[in-house]
Amino acid sequence: MAWHTLVHLVRAMPKRSRPLRKLAAKRPIAKPRTTRTLRRALPRSVGISVPEPWKLDRGGKSISVQVKTKDFLEAVDLIQEIAQVAEELEHHPDLHLERWNHLRVTTYSHDVGKLTSRDERLAGRLSALLAKRGLP
Repeated sequence: MAWHTLVHLVRAMPKRSRPLRKLAAKRPIAKPRTTRTLRRALPRSVGISVPEPWKLDRGGKSISVQVKTKDFLEAVDLIQEIAQVAEELEHHPDLHLERWNHLRVTTYSHDVGKLTSRDERLAGRLSALLAKRGLP
């Protein structure tokens, strides 16, 4: 149930339910978001090119790539190589080892909450690393 719906229900309750009424009075009723409001809330990544095989994630806030390795040890070795590149560039991606041989790498600039040229540079370097290893 949405918070604003709950607030309307609580405000309609009898006066003897004072604790709930006080809680409802503290939190303003949220307006339903319009398409225009949502568009404004989405981060913009104008001017950022996304290299292959990277994909722009939902909302345009980050980019990610999924890699399937031949075994667990190759995935761990790839993580170590990615870590070296990230240290060189001083820009660190989120690394997710899913199952035993699926690695997902996601990057965006946490300090500004959107994609920047740092992400583009990191994705380019990691794409070259994946191509060198023969991975998609």
